[in-house]
Amino acid sequence: MADHLRIALTSCIRHKNLPRQPQWQQISNSQPDCLFLLGDHIYMDFGYPPFSREYNGKPRRYSHNKFERTMREKYQQQWQEPHFRQLLDNMRDKGGLFATWDDHDFAWNNACGSEVPADKRETSRALFHEFLDCSRNRPHIYCHADLPLARAIVLDNRFYADLPGQQAALLGDEQWQFLTEKLTHNRPWTLIASGLSLTHGQENWARYPAEYRRLCTLLRQHDNVIWLAGDIHDNVLVPPSAEHPCHEVISSGMAVNRLGLPFGISNLQNWAQLDLYPDRADVLLHSKKGRRAASIQRQPQA
Repeated sequence: MADHLRIALTSCIRHKNLPRQPQWQQISNSQPDCLFLLGDHIYMDFGYPPFSREYNGKPRRYSHNKFERTMREKYQQQWQEPHFRQLLDNMRDKGGLFATWDDHDFAWNNACGSEVPADKRETSRALFHEFLDCSRNRPHIYCHADLPLARAIVLDNRFYADLPGQQAALLGDEQWQFLTEKLTHNRPWTLIASGLSLTHGQENWARYPAEYRRLCTLLRQHDNVIWLAGDIHDNVLVPPSAEHPCHEVISSGMAVNRLGLPFGISNLQNWAQLDLYPDRADVLLHSKKGRRAASIQRQPQA
């Protein structure tokens, strides 16, 4: 088994704000073995009127044909960005591309599967597979792969989700069974990729209290789990605690601004690098302001 695995991770890309994205070259230059894209690869909606013509929630009103046409056009625009396209092609060639989605590339802001019509859900998933082409478990987006030093588990926090609430579902029964089974393996590390953070941001796992308690109970039965998340337009490393079951690396805002304005204000270039070794995981959080480094020590197996 190899003694080093380099992973790049990021999320949140809005071509409308940033049609030119040379920052993807930074990731290419780091020569990752794997790339995790953690959602919002396109923005069906973003921002508020009168500043945005595609304001949050607007796609709710689209006919199915307009929904499909708009989503396809947005994918095509982003996939034509040369730095992004070259990186994806390289990662796919080496079998190292992983991706999930979040609300803005699933349907609309804060969308949950239970409120999105079935035809739009299926169209969204079909376009995800057409352009990302990385799920090992079609038709589902959730999947897993065994890598040198780690098992990677990709979750889908949108398609099967209810609206948040005390007893609301987030993963659905089949995905819970999948996660429970895939957490048992012989790799030194477990990586779980999720669009949603565990506790950070306006949307997170903690807004589903029953599901979050179930997840915490499950993850505390397994050592050396690292949660990978996006969504919040920031880079954060969260250590485990009484309320937080594992280390979490959040990286969000690769090519988007904070406000959704049609001109460049607070443009972000956030991504993270995770270097796995048999005894530790080194984390580098990259932004326009520089880099922040940290290290996670691997715990002996119980």
